[in-house]
Amino acid sequence: MTKFEVLLNQVYAAWLGKLIGIRLGAPVENWTFEDIRKTYGHLKGYPVDYGVFASDDDANGPLFFVKALERYGKDVSAEQMGETLLSVASHGHGFFWWGGIGVSTEDTAYHNLLKGITAPASGRMEVNGKTMAEQIGGQIFSDCWGYVSAGNPEIACDLAAKMSSVTHDGDGIEGGKFVAACIALAFNETDARIVIEKALTYLDPQSDYVACVKDVLSMKDSGLSMEECKRVIFDKYSYANYPGVCHIIPNTAIMIMSMIYGENDYSKTLTMLCECGWDTDCTCGNVGSIMGALVGIAGIEEHWITPIQDLLISSSSIGSKNLDTVSETALYFTSLAAKLNDIEIDEKYQRILDAKETISFFDLDYGTQGFQTKEERYSSVQLKCDGGNLKCIVAQGFPGKYGKIYKKSYFVPSEVYDARYQPSMSPRLYPGETIAFVLSNPNAVKIKFQIYVQDVDHNVYTGEWFTVGQDKERHQWKIDCPKDVLLSEYGLRLHYEERIMHDVFLIHEVSTDHVFDMEIVWKNQCMEDWGLDFGELPWKEVRQCTTMNNRAVITDKGLEVKNDSVMFSDVRAQIVKGEVEFEFEGSFDLMICAEDFRHYVGLKISEKELSLVFRNGNSIKKSLLSDKKMMNLGKNGLNFIVKNGLINVEINHSYHYETELSLTEMKKGAFGVVCDENSRCLLVGCKLESI
Repeated sequence: MTKFEVLLNQVYAAWLGKLIGIRLGAPVENWTFEDIRKTYGHLKGYPVDYGVFASDDDANGPLFFVKALERYGKDVSAEQMGETLLSVASHGHGFFWWGGIGVSTEDTAYHNLLKGITAPASGRMEVNGKTMAEQIGGQIFSDCWGYVSAGNPEIACDLAAKMSSVTHDGDGIEGGKFVAACIALAFNETDARIVIEKALTYLDPQSDYVACVKDVLSMKDSGLSMEECKRVIFDKYSYANYPGVCHIIPNTAIMIMSMIYGENDYSKTLTMLCECGWDTDCTCGNVGSIMGALVGIAGIEEHWITPIQDLLISSSSIGSKNLDTVSETALYFTSLAAKLNDIEIDEKYQRILDAKETISFFDLDYGTQGFQTKEERYSSVQLKCDGGNLKCIVAQGFPGKYGKIYKKSYFVPSEVYDARYQPSMSPRLYPGETIAFVLSNPNAVKIKFQIYVQDVDHNVYTGEWFTVGQDKERHQWKIDCPKDVLLSEYGLRLHYEERIMHDVFLIHEVSTDHVFDMEIVWKNQCMEDWGLDFGELPWKEVRQCTTMNNRAVITDKGLEVKNDSVMFSDVRAQIVKGEVEFEFEGSFDLMICAEDFRHYVGLKISEKELSLVFRNGNSIKKSLLSDKKMMNLGKNGLNFIVKNGLINVEINHSYHYETELSLTEMKKGAFGVVCDENSRCLLVGCKLESI
């Protein structure tokens, strides 16, 4: 393996290890040891079969906080980390626990940032108090800094300290540094005890955090059994002895205990830890990450991995980034690590990273890129990553019958276990895109293939049937379906021409090109009912959208937005043409190219003003196109075309404006609207094209 491939596999194992830990601990979060033992006995696997696991804050943080590196580079400051948090988290929902100012550390720090208290002051105990500063959040989101460190604990600690300081202080920051350093060290060690001891050298030796870790280590050294050590921890480091909802010290104590008594065994360490109770998804997530880095993918038993299906659902403010895969995001982490540490990226991976389209690759064990099969009576197919290919094993297929291999491009609430952290998403696929499969059929299996898509109403649209030879062949289909449908899955349909048993064909690569031609009639959308969220409150969201304040609603007239921001379409696409029908009062921003709600190029629209708007965080620049009255409070039509560095805008088929995009270049980005509390916007219809 090349250096990059080794690192990719290490990061993948650590990231997968974390996601397993989250999934393991989530059903018993905040349970006591006694309740878990009484209910489940000794854990040997997941206590609950989640099916498709909903978003979780422990995964949201690591996945989206690293955007700070992508945007600001390796010298990113704590203040820029804080700006990143404001960019990726919606206001008051999704992403993390919004327990209230003075109760939830993240909620408190987020509102500090909104008030202009920049990081690191936003997280300091002088501002928020010692209790808020030293809750567990300082470490549960810090795994990503270990991933991008490429085994360098100094880099991991530096980045973790900056990000943790946005929301935490004191032991909250020490915990962030500890987790990140452990992961970095675990890439090059084989013993958890050594990892822990080396990680301590990067922490403040006078901190309570270090004292706690050393105390638990001394219990093992004094000859205490695991059960005896656990009882001492339950007494000495009880929640009752530490203020706040979820203090970092008690949970760290049981994390250390599991790692030193777990005998470097992933399953033993994780189940031992989960059985202890307290903040189980957080503790198991962090330790799962460290142990995954330590033992590698070969050290994680298959029964932990296969239920995940390589799927990753998130709840950031960026809808089309909220449905992803473990393997795809592992490559993202590793690419950042390579840039940060001057590691050459292999040509095949650089091609994937640079490509305009999304390319699914199958180099990682269990990295099926979210592709699944549907077992039916006359069709049984299993998928296995093998030698960089997706091996499709046809256990049996009957002549004249059908099977399918598919990937989800959108989930509706009934397909996801729960609304744990208020999931919302925009589709990964749209009408007009081209889907391509690179296939081979080395055994000349008698199967015909057909590329297809399916919408949320279960209507199926297909390309032509084709056969595949023994050598690699590329087959593609430009999606031919109504422009206003919401696509929920795509893949291959199989038609068996003879009786097939235990035979195979190969998928080498799959791509989707983000070149779409779509339409939304907003009154035909709905408010998706996700059920109860983490706080046992009902959660509804506009279908295929993310919102900033969750105040936008679908009415019989369209999408009504007031004191809210709404984003939809694919952030990976470059939108070049659009038609929008709307009504409004006051003014609003029409985002034409949005990375998120705080970084976009758009049009500011009011009854008497049309301006080109460039927003970069708190910096907002406008270029006036017209100050003449051209809008009315009834229905308005706006068309735009972006071409060769120019934007041409037409209002109500009468007013034409063309200007050079002189302040920034419009590249990839999603579409949406920003409407303040003194204004109202009603979107009636929208047509978008990308290139």
